[in-house]
Amino acid sequence: MTDLDAPLDFEFDDPFARSPVAAKKRKKVIGLDDLLIDHYKEQNKSAQSKKKKKRRSYSSDDEEDATQAAKEAQISEVLNDATTKYEELKTEEDASSWNAAVFGKQGDMSFSASLNVENLQLTNSFAKTGIDFLDPGDFAVDDFFEGLLVNGWLTKVVITSGHVESALAKWVLDLTFYSMKENVRSAACSFWCDILLAEKKIVVDLMPCYSEFRKALGVYGYLWNSTENTSSHPGSVQDGPAHCGPPQNIRVWIRLVTACCQGRGLAHPFLVTPEAEELLGAIIFMFLDRRILGLSTQLNDCLVSVISYFSDDTWDQSSVRIAKHLALRVPKDLNSLRIVECIPGVNTRSKLLKSRVAFEILISCFVKDTDAEGILNLLISTDVMEEKCNLFKIYICLGLTENWLLNAHESEHGKGVYQLWKEFLKKCSKIGTPSDWRPYASKVKSKVSYLTACVLTV
Repeated sequence: MTDLDAPLDFEFDDPFARSPVAAKKRKKVIGLDDLLIDHYKEQNKSAQSKKKKKRRSYSSDDEEDATQAAKEAQISEVLNDATTKYEELKTEEDASSWNAAVFGKQGDMSFSASLNVENLQLTNSFAKTGIDFLDPGDFAVDDFFEGLLVNGWLTKVVITSGHVESALAKWVLDLTFYSMKENVRSAACSFWCDILLAEKKIVVDLMPCYSEFRKALGVYGYLWNSTENTSSHPGSVQDGPAHCGPPQNIRVWIRLVTACCQGRGLAHPFLVTPEAEELLGAIIFMFLDRRILGLSTQLNDCLVSVISYFSDDTWDQSSVRIAKHLALRVPKDLNSLRIVECIPGVNTRSKLLKSRVAFEILISCFVKDTDAEGILNLLISTDVMEEKCNLFKIYICLGLTENWLLNAHESEHGKGVYQLWKEFLKKCSKIGTPSDWRPYASKVKSKVSYLTACVLTV
């Protein structure tokens, strides 16, 4: 029988009993030789591992290299195509502006002529002032009359007397053309404009003649034989020394030509027909020089005045000769469109000139002397969808044809001509698709869309 008062088994355990201490292991000392051996073993393993990987990757590397080379060739081809397209578009941009060197190097602009007062009756008007013009001493006669001219008194005296003497007329005209003083040449030009356009009849002993205008224009540097000297390169007319290009006197020259053409009631005619034709051609050609672009309004007024100077009997033949002359001179680029578009279609005469100039330039573009239907058939026969087709020339021809036919007289061309034009426009309407990257394709498409709408009203 178990004694209930006896201690339990765990009560005999020693609470402070400790587990036996593990025996300490002795650390092994690693020498330098062992470290070197381990290092060389690791290097050897790494080298062998790389060799195995390299052997395994030979075949895959060859395939990757071939793929990489193909990609590089493809990228190179795309870049070459893009470069070619860029150069073509750059060429298109360079050709997209009109400009021509109408004026070259200026001549001698010095002006030293003096007013000859020896036989000038006008000096009698100043007798009461006590000035002796025949023996002036230190008195400057030219400065005195220049002051009267600038202040407007000389004009009033002449209009009151109703007479312009030869010496005075020559002196004031030279001041107009060659004076370097802005106020003097402007006043001299105003003098002549007031005399020529005065309601009161005034006797002018020496009228301005065309030879004087032509001489002055030559001194300004105008290139009469511009078929050899004209350049449409922008730098050719914007760079260079200051003596190249027209002087400021060109303003009063244009203004005086306008007044002379409007003052036809004078006893002496300003121009004969051949002179008027040459003058009109010179004025039209001035529109090509960007350096006088600010004078476009004055040139336009002058152009209208010269056109109005022709008689009805001579205008028909004169317009043909002027058109042929301009067609020979103008470069076959955007300058040809500028020449046509600068002619204002404000009346029947100017519209006829505009139409004939466009037609003559169009003929010269093809170097073939043909009629209206022949020109349109040549245009229709052009393969506009061919890759090498010159769309810039097509664009020029579209603009010239527009000005030729839309400004022509209704009875000048039959319905057959306009039908051929519609056929040409229909053919050109295929140009300018999204995949058509040719230079001027988009401009041709826009032009055709506009002209198609115009033709529907014809």
